[in-house]
Amino acid sequence: MVYRDDHTGSFTTVAKPGLEAWLIKFPAKQEHPEVCAIEMVYAECLRLCGIATSDTQHFSLPNGQAASASKRFDRQGGLRVPMQSLAAFTGADFRSPGALDYVNFLRATHMCTNDVREKARAFERAVFNVAFNNRDDHPKNFAYLMSRTGEWTLAPAYDVTFCEGPGGYHQMDVMGEALDIGRKEMLALAGEAEIPQAVASELIDRICAVARQFTERAQRSYPGMITQETLQTVQSRIEENVALLG
Repeated sequence: MVYRDDHTGSFTTVAKPGLEAWLIKFPAKQEHPEVCAIEMVYAECLRLCGIATSDTQHFSLPNGQAASASKRFDRQGGLRVPMQSLAAFTGADFRSPGALDYVNFLRATHMCTNDVREKARAFERAVFNVAFNNRDDHPKNFAYLMSRTGEWTLAPAYDVTFCEGPGGYHQMDVMGEALDIGRKEMLALAGEAEIPQAVASELIDRICAVARQFTERAQRSYPGMITQETLQTVQSRIEENVALLG
């Protein structure tokens, strides 16, 4: 963990009053440094879709290496904010693919927050993950935060990036489908979220429109940091997902 001065933008490893707590991530030993830029583009796309996510920053390091950082959403004013993952709330084993599905996610969100609006936001996360091929969507990658008054809300999206998933499947299925998820399944899930079909269709189309811009935004925001081969792979997979959702 590092700490950021909001006034100067500088980072330090020394905790001081008034500094923001941030998490910094480095590529795994076998990963290309481009994974950091890809995750940053996904964060940008989340914001364009109106989905809350933490502030992020990309670092270009010596010898072609890279790192990424995100502001901790479970810290406010130097205090720890109570948080629990979907896995913790439900008792599900996040290491077991299919332990939960997106219907479980919606119902758990409604139960935890007692707010149908939060359930609708959970549906948005599902659409984004399907369109953008984030198939590492296990129950530990969703969470809830508690306010000072004891109310729970869906935490900002985190650990969202391109991932093929185990065997190419989503960790959580949508209405029984975990590979080729189409509009039929997403609209059925919208019913679980108590979202009118017309509203859900508009939301799906809006997120898909942003997904089609992935390569353009990656080249604009992080020129030369993601290989052409990877850009083609990601965009091709996104286009397949968007076609199914169309």
